[in-house]
Amino acid sequence: RDRDVTGVQTCALPISMPAWTLPELLVVMILSGLIFLALSEATDLVGRFTGYLTERWVRTEGELSACHRLDELISRTDSIAVQDAGLQLYCRDTSLAVLQVSDSLLCCDYRNRKDTLLCCVEKMMLRGDTLILQLCLPQGKIRYRWNIHKTVWP
Repeated sequence: RDRDVTGVQTCALPISMPAWTLPELLVVMILSGLIFLALSEATDLVGRFTGYLTERWVRTEGELSACHRLDELISRTDSIAVQDAGLQLYCRDTSLAVLQVSDSLLCCDYRNRKDTLLCCVEKMMLRGDTLILQLCLPQGKIRYRWNIHKTVWP
């Protein structure tokens, strides 16, 4: 050891911290509260936005699923007959399904099982060998088209 060093060493860290005055402490508490409120509002906003995206995804997925099921149904048919109530789909000369629009719903009677494929259907048209469904959604009107390439009976 060095004989010249006496008392407390000068390189040691101070043990005490400076004290805050009451106004400084109040400012820090108010700022902490404002940051907490902003973060809780942001968390709530993110939750609502996530819910909106989930609802939108489910709605879009439902439409895609219905279009896929309709596409699969049409691909199984070999001929289509136009009726007053809608379209009669045939496979190997036996009735496969009936498609009709009722109260803006596209209903399918598939082998005596009724199902609603799409909602907000404004029109179902058959032009030549193209089936056209016109939907009236809040975003606007959408048209789905299927090229059937099947025998169409009037």
